[in-house]
Amino acid sequence: ALVAGMEYLLGPDYILSDMGARSPMSGMAAQGLHRDGGPFMPNPSRDVHAVLPLAAQSMIALSEFTAENGATRMVPRSHLRDCDPSSIPAEEEQLFIGDPGTVLIYDNRMIHGGGPNTAEKVRYSIQGFFCRSTNRPFCDHTRSIPRELVEEATPLMRRLWGFECQSAWEESARNFKIVEAPGAKPKFDYNRGIDEADR
Repeated sequence: ALVAGMEYLLGPDYILSDMGARSPMSGMAAQGLHRDGGPFMPNPSRDVHAVLPLAAQSMIALSEFTAENGATRMVPRSHLRDCDPSSIPAEEEQLFIGDPGTVLIYDNRMIHGGGPNTAEKVRYSIQGFFCRSTNRPFCDHTRSIPRELVEEATPLMRRLWGFECQSAWEESARNFKIVEAPGAKPKFDYNRGIDEADR
């Protein structure tokens, strides 16, 4: 469901930008309302080829999400509004309530924030932030994931980690490099370097 949802929002070649968790402990105050991944960017008014969103967030509930344990507050349709998150009145917020295993996927421009945890237990969740393959991800998975894991990974995981669309780095003057992975088919052959005739 997560893969299908992200593909619908970001296209079939989207990549993983960052994976983490947010698990507020008992007594933790509410998180401020905010957008993920940068300032508001409006949808194009006329250019049908410029498709948004450029990134999307997912939240996977490992605990039940309730009003008492800090369920995420969301502002519906705020991904289409250029407004300051701090100016949003409380009556516009809605809570993401759900059982363990429930997945929330949303446009990274949507205004949201964790609620206060007034329950006696930690509220556990995992967050996966994804972006279009043309965007630079938050984490460079190609140089941080152990090679033995890369070699055992499925083609989908290698693509999500960015082995087919990573940015190259300059290893020496005019010599660009990318990390190769078994089965990955990079969009650009940076590893061949730049021939004298190309200069």
